[in-house]
Amino acid sequence: MDDVRKLVAPIKLFEMIMAILITISFAVSGWTIKSVVDHGQKLAAIESNLFSVKDGLELWKQLAGIREMVAKFPSESPPKWFVDRVSSLEQRIEGMNSKTTANGEAIAKIQSTLDRGQRP
Repeated sequence: MDDVRKLVAPIKLFEMIMAILITISFAVSGWTIKSVVDHGQKLAAIESNLFSVKDGLELWKQLAGIREMVAKFPSESPPKWFVDRVSSLEQRIEGMNSKTTANGEAIAKIQSTLDRGQRP
């Protein structure tokens, strides 16, 4: 009987160790499969969002259009026609200002003569 017990004890220990190793191997296999699937999904997402040659050509065309628009802008700041227009408007306003001042002085002179009871 002792011989049987001596043989059964190592077999039970071996069975327990094998059960633990099998459980660990299933856990590692599950984690590995999950990691492979995750990496596959990430790779698919990256490949679907790659910048293609067609996209690069479209971007280059848009940048070229913007460069052309910027090149058409006047190099002076502000342009000469705008400066001339503002200058002419300023001169006209100054002329109207001097006429208004002269008219105000004439009105004041007439008002003072009316206040004194005289005719202008």
